[in-house]
Amino acid sequence: MDISATTIPRPEYFNDRAFPSISRSSKKHSKTSKRAQPFHILIVEDNNIEQHIYRVIVEERGFECTIVGTGKEALEQFAKGDYHAMILDVGLPDMTGIDVCEKIRQAELKTHAHLPILVMTAYGDMVEEQCRKAGCDDFATKPVLEASTYDHFFNSWLPKNPQ
Repeated sequence: MDISATTIPRPEYFNDRAFPSISRSSKKHSKTSKRAQPFHILIVEDNNIEQHIYRVIVEERGFECTIVGTGKEALEQFAKGDYHAMILDVGLPDMTGIDVCEKIRQAELKTHAHLPILVMTAYGDMVEEQCRKAGCDDFATKPVLEASTYDHFFNSWLPKNPQ
């Protein structure tokens, strides 16, 4: 399925009851936040509400983040090399997250580095195979309201200590 021509309405699924940590400051999920130097996560998402949610999730764990809204900005930030992981939306305004993932994996062939990428999408299972072929490390269908999904990704893909 070619998702570049598909338009999916943005669901109104985030509220205080579904995601209470968005409306209050909490360090409950700081299992990984007691590191000497924080991890730096690149968030690639064009929806302002979801940007805010991801920022809260990342910062609650003691990590730093940079947020961009387009594939072009994501590739520019990736080129700086200052990130430990990426949360990547599939439906970006200028290119798909699948395209971004493929370009990053092509660039990594030269450096032998590896940036862990968690793909988040409202497209669901229809694009999971494409995302996996493009080189994503983990995949989740929005809305992801369980903190354990993010903890699993960070604990699985981030090293013990940032470098």
